[in-house]
Amino acid sequence: MYDRQMSFFSDIAHELRTPLTVAITNLAVLESHRAESVESQQKWIDFMKFQLNRLTRLVNDMLFLESVDAWDPYEGLEQVDLSSLVDRCVKSMGALIEEKRITLITNIQEAVFMNAHGELMTRLISVLVDNAIKYTPEGGVISVSLSQSVAATVLTVENTGEGIEPENLNRVFDRLFRVSKSRSRDEGGSGLGLAIAKSVVEKYGGSISVDSKVGEKTTFQVRIPR
Repeated sequence: MYDRQMSFFSDIAHELRTPLTVAITNLAVLESHRAESVESQQKWIDFMKFQLNRLTRLVNDMLFLESVDAWDPYEGLEQVDLSSLVDRCVKSMGALIEEKRITLITNIQEAVFMNAHGELMTRLISVLVDNAIKYTPEGGVISVSLSQSVAATVLTVENTGEGIEPENLNRVFDRLFRVSKSRSRDEGGSGLGLAIAKSVVEKYGGSISVDSKVGEKTTFQVRIPR
């Protein structure tokens, strides 16, 4: 346990240091190009903004994850319309989906309600859909389905793509773990999204699983008992 904590803190330090170092380096380059036009300097400013935004996302995700860990799942419950929430979350990412020419397939059961916290459920859905978009190649397919039975509420998000190697399947929910480190960093990911999703699901006594066929698709499924 101690070794895992130390490893986590070491990884956090590295994740915080990297964008700061890159931003400082770009600032130094910008200072050395003072005589250039504003237009030519803009790329260095954009580089810094990207790294600082990445740092902000990392810090915000760390704070959110900590707040989830301390959240009382029985306090402040509300009747959440999951059908509408899933629909809104998917539509809010429409621009990203269109940009990559992704085909979106949805199968959302109507009138799916759950006693939960709207903020947590929004974050859960957003994490899974955003993750699918990141790892779906241009022209790929994402499927989102929501259903509810007497026993459980089930949310499934599936995407085509390179998939996840079998040896990594048990690690995808670890904090700061990335299947593709370079691509995730290039896209500004914090490496905490799936850890947040797992924490949220477990708050409600549910489970989240992942199944993947390398070179074909990856499927995340959330099951929360009623």
